[in-house]
Amino acid sequence: MKVNCDILRYFLSRQQWHTAFFQYDSAVLVDSIRYLDAGCSQEHTLFLLELPTSSTGSSACAAGNCLPELPSLPVLPSLPDRSCILLCILPPDWQEDAPCSSQLLAALSCPIICVYTDRRPALLNAIHDIFETIYEHHQALEQLCLTSHSYQALIDCCDDLLEEPVSLIDNTYTYVAYSMEKSRQRGYIRTLVENGRVASQTVAQLMSTPGFELLEEKRGVFEFEDENLFMGRNIFYDDTYVGRLIAMPTQDFIQNSYLRYILECLGGYVEQMYRHEGSFFFREEQPLLLHTLVPSALAGEPVKASDWRKALEQKGWSIADSCRLMTFQASYRHEKNLHPDYLCPQLESRWPWIIAAIYSGNAVVLINWDHIPGDFEQQLAYFIRDNLLIAGISRSFRDSSCLEPAYRQAQIAITLGLRNAPHLWYYFFDRYALDYLQEQCLAELPAKSLCHPALVLLAEYDEQHGTELYRSLYTFLDSRYNMSRAAGRMYVHRTTFIKRMEHIEQLTGLDLTDWETRMYLMLSYQWME
Repeated sequence: MKVNCDILRYFLSRQQWHTAFFQYDSAVLVDSIRYLDAGCSQEHTLFLLELPTSSTGSSACAAGNCLPELPSLPVLPSLPDRSCILLCILPPDWQEDAPCSSQLLAALSCPIICVYTDRRPALLNAIHDIFETIYEHHQALEQLCLTSHSYQALIDCCDDLLEEPVSLIDNTYTYVAYSMEKSRQRGYIRTLVENGRVASQTVAQLMSTPGFELLEEKRGVFEFEDENLFMGRNIFYDDTYVGRLIAMPTQDFIQNSYLRYILECLGGYVEQMYRHEGSFFFREEQPLLLHTLVPSALAGEPVKASDWRKALEQKGWSIADSCRLMTFQASYRHEKNLHPDYLCPQLESRWPWIIAAIYSGNAVVLINWDHIPGDFEQQLAYFIRDNLLIAGISRSFRDSSCLEPAYRQAQIAITLGLRNAPHLWYYFFDRYALDYLQEQCLAELPAKSLCHPALVLLAEYDEQHGTELYRSLYTFLDSRYNMSRAAGRMYVHRTTFIKRMEHIEQLTGLDLTDWETRMYLMLSYQWME
């Protein structure tokens, strides 16, 4: 158990003691109290030095603007080293013309606290009470680590020492424990908690802020500002980030310094309990077989038909059910990581007819399309909007061998969807399959060299003779080979259009009764647009 300047300043200020601090250093920790007397030099000690009462008043020094003239160096029986704190009890009317003791400041490397009071017994009792309070707090935390195995008990233990609530979340933004009563009083539960997790809108806002991802690497207590300022202390297990203590700082810098000390202390005990328990949740649910099979199949590992059937039955699904795969991409974010550890439980708690798994650092969702409600797309749009995401959805499939191409379909849907309709929240691959086919066909060769040569010939003939053979052939194909309908769309007589089509066949040698020829022509028109 050790006390630093932050602890002393916080409690002394709350008890209205008139103080001044010199050579302030929060890193200096002390665990014992004694008077400064001969031969008593000792590390990590709060030394008490009492000066006699003066008869003249002083406003400058009492206000903390200077260090009063303490006894000269030869008079001091010993000097504390840099690991100690010197507390000077000075009369409230310290003489005004006393020069600052630059000699003492130069000789001492430790923090110096001056308390201006004539209530010496009350001050000594207050100092002893501070040490006793912190000692009992550490003892209680230590005992909880050994006996209760409850993170909530650790948080509750700090409630009496803190004015603001503290929360403990894991790396999926699930609340492990939090100051329940204080959170209720301030309305945090209503606005910040959603299904036992940090509200999705809050997480989305945080993850869209530059630098937020890097916070998981920070050691010690840190501050981070987004819409609000919060103070955090990361929890590590085997050098891996597993969670975070969070508190909201105030406008009072003294209270915030004290809060840093409590968070650092509490964080150490949380890590101690985590090392013993190996988890934040002592009765975690076992994942379903689908949680394992889906990532394995996406990685190219073969899945036995019997295992796939068993996994579906475990979820209550049938081998005949139609499924689709959905994946995500971040939108409007500086950091593109999606925190799948957070998204997956959020998705499964919202929709019971899905399986959310992690693959390649992303959340992938297997949807039983036969079980979705009629308003699923509306629900999906709200979820994606609130989490600042974009989703791609594959076409339907039933066999596990289709998982890998379905994942690729979902990714392609996002890429082409953003290009063609960036205002939408989610994209179905079925809508963009033809666009993808065209893009792949034209990946190596330009459209003019890949399309049917008859179209190139017709386009050149039209340019030379001022005809409309190129457009007439397209209209005929697009009118489902109906001469009358095509003629009406071209605003010519049916006989005229028939002669025009005969002319096209003579020029190009096309056999429009051949299905492959018609398909090639329609694709070529698509490419030539």
